[in-house]
Amino acid sequence: MAIDKRAVFFIVDAIFAGSIILLGLILASSFYIFEGPSININYFADDTLRVMSNLKVGEVNNSYVKSLISDGSITRINNTILEQIGEFWAERELEKGDNLSREFTKNYLDNIYGYGIYIDGEQLHLNNLPLERTTVASRKMISGLTKNRTKEGYTARATVSK
Repeated sequence: MAIDKRAVFFIVDAIFAGSIILLGLILASSFYIFEGPSININYFADDTLRVMSNLKVGEVNNSYVKSLISDGSITRINNTILEQIGEFWAERELEKGDNLSREFTKNYLDNIYGYGIYIDGEQLHLNNLPLERTTVASRKMISGLTKNRTKEGYTARATVSK
């Protein structure tokens, strides 16, 4: 029984086409394996910032915060954690701001997430975990803080009358 040359050509062509389709399916499915839980990361970022902007320094039950209050580094216990971190940044006490950020976030954020705290584009705190494919940014405005400026201000007015 003789094999027709056209039949061999079609069989080789079918095997070649099938392998291309199989390779394409394997490559396409590898792109959809697992795409991190970005919803959870969004919640972590927003909730952490929300808690830091609502929790007062005087309400925190932390030995580091209490030591900062007792040594006079923190004078306004009605400041929120975020405002206090901002004050440390404005006063160029970056180490205290970094330590306060670390003390606050170590109990609230899982150790599997990389995160950083930046004020005006300047890195204040960054844990040493690598940032993965999914990055989420959450922002909160802190008003009234500028580097090398006093925290409290007074308005002066002069009037002249005849």
